[in-house]
Amino acid sequence: MIEIFSLKLPNKFSSENFKFAINNISDSKRNTIERYIYKNDRLRSLLSDLLIRYIVMNKFNLKNDDLVFCSNKYGKPFLKNSSDFHYNISHSGKWIICAIHSQKIGVDIEKVRYLDFNILIQSFSKYEKSYFTNVGEDDISKTFFYIWTLKESYVKALGKGLYIPLNSFTIKNPFLENDISVYTNYYDNNFYFKKYHYDNYIFSVCSKVNEFPTSINEIEIEDILRHKNFNRKE
Repeated sequence: MIEIFSLKLPNKFSSENFKFAINNISDSKRNTIERYIYKNDRLRSLLSDLLIRYIVMNKFNLKNDDLVFCSNKYGKPFLKNSSDFHYNISHSGKWIICAIHSQKIGVDIEKVRYLDFNILIQSFSKYEKSYFTNVGEDDISKTFFYIWTLKESYVKALGKGLYIPLNSFTIKNPFLENDISVYTNYYDNNFYFKKYHYDNYIFSVCSKVNEFPTSINEIEIEDILRHKNFNRKE
């Protein structure tokens, strides 16, 4: 069964907690986070790293100090020496989402909001663009983010991210709960999809198996910071 975890950005995160947390991740990740200009970007990136560490520590009863994460040539991270553990993380606004399974998996979350959809829709296939022909103004945002998160979850499951043009494949039946599929002449299309509504957000999960959960595991930041295996200096 696929497992999905969520972590909400806290309204307040003390400088002491930030320092403690960032000193318990890898040097390379810490250097990346410290290059971000905006505080919320640093916090989202840090908490995303903490979330997957917490999940792995619990699942495999490992110490934080033993965890080594690498990236493939396209930038998708993976847990070293664990070929049967796959995960993917996405964040938007105040939420971080992580999906895990023993096979390839991708996830994408977006806050439902107004954007300049006329420009963004150009990255959709002709088939996908047709969905906007008769969409009312109130439904444009949801329609866009349904398709967008499904497409993003697919390229992330493939592990190639932005290296795959979004108009090189088509998400079919994006509004049908149990019949969403992908059509492409170029890539593996043997995947399953599921959309979730979460707060004022939409997120989609793409997986090699049709084993999607109906509930989300909500994690608190305190659960991570107080985990018995988290402090790398102990």
